[in-house]
Amino acid sequence: MASKNISLKPEAYERLLALKEAEESFSDEVLRLTYRKTMKGLKECFGLWKDISEKDIKAMEAAINTSKNSKTSDIAKKWES
Repeated sequence: MASKNISLKPEAYERLLALKEAEESFSDEVLRLTYRKTMKGLKECFGLWKDISEKDIKAMEAAINTSKNSKTSDIAKKWES
């Protein structure tokens, strides 16, 4: 796989480091953080979930809320240290 070297100011590096997931490379992080900016738009998503049951929707909501709570506590721990 080809790669490119870039230079970052120390502040930019620290911000990326703070947002990086534990097992994530910096390349993966940049792709994750810029994904929405590179999507073609919401039109490509219309109708994708039309057949999802109410039970599955509730399960997804629960998983999202659990993830949000976990992320919030992880961020709080970083600020406390």
